[in-house]
Amino acid sequence: MALKHYDILLTGAAQRVSTVAGVAVDDISFRQLIVSADPANTAVAYGSDDSNISATNHGFALDPTQATAVDKVSIGPFESGAVRLSDLWVLGTNNERLHILGVPF
Repeated sequence: MALKHYDILLTGAAQRVSTVAGVAVDDISFRQLIVSADPANTAVAYGSDDSNISATNHGFALDPTQATAVDKVSIGPFESGAVRLSDLWVLGTNNERLHILGVPF
């Protein structure tokens, strides 16, 4: 299966990635997900495994505004098991973007 790419428009509220990406009915298994902040973003975006995501409760933070900051994260690769877009929640400033590249099983 070919790589999959999704652009996520943030709203300022917690968002389940599968719903935002429009793939809730096609929530496929991925061997690896790479989540990156859009270079034009001006604020930190957060990722987590549940809807209680916040600036103080998150699994990762993406900050493209500083040269030494993290601007992408890799989830996987997994030899067995999988990750789905529905496993991931994001939070960030309204109208900023995240990009996701997935390697399907």
